[in-house]
Amino acid sequence: MSSLTYDLTLAGLSVGAAAALTGIGLIVTYRATGVLNFAHGAIAMVCAYVLRALVVDGACRCGGPPR
Repeated sequence: MSSLTYDLTLAGLSVGAAAALTGIGLIVTYRATGVLNFAHGAIAMVCAYVLRALVVDGACRCGGPPR
């Protein structure tokens, strides 16, 4: 039971951290430019696709299964 609690806590913290960083990015962009930019999601998806391509090709082992 404690392993499940530990796993769920880490999952919640990582999702919360990602949401907080996205919110901070929106605030910094708005305060610097005065324009509310919603392109953060598109940039995050490009980063996710690039990371997946690197992991599949074997160029980057971060987040990949151990060998």
